[in-house]
Amino acid sequence: MKSDMKALRKAEAGTLRAPALGGDVFARLDGVPVVLRPQINETVMTGKITPVAYRYFTLSLDGQVSIGLLTNADDAAVLALLSGMDMAGLQASLPVESRGFAAGTGIVPAGPASEG
Repeated sequence: MKSDMKALRKAEAGTLRAPALGGDVFARLDGVPVVLRPQINETVMTGKITPVAYRYFTLSLDGQVSIGLLTNADDAAVLALLSGMDMAGLQASLPVESRGFAAGTGIVPAGPASEG
């Protein structure tokens, strides 16, 4: 239980180690990449690394706003949640326009060969 809590705290802080890659683009929300970060759990006593049963998605508007989603929901549920976000309203509240923002393009799931 302690290692689970430690993993969750690390996930909330965005510090869980990823195996070799920083993540893959899961979708684009009004042009902004939503990145699926690989997640693992490391047992402190043994050093054993195992995958976890949840996923961690991140979205950043040039560091002005960062959003993290920790979930075990399926792709359809994640896409439904993302599609309900008011990115134009969020963008309008920023002091500097975020690069890559494309108002009105909605949620575009990434294909298998997508790059972030």
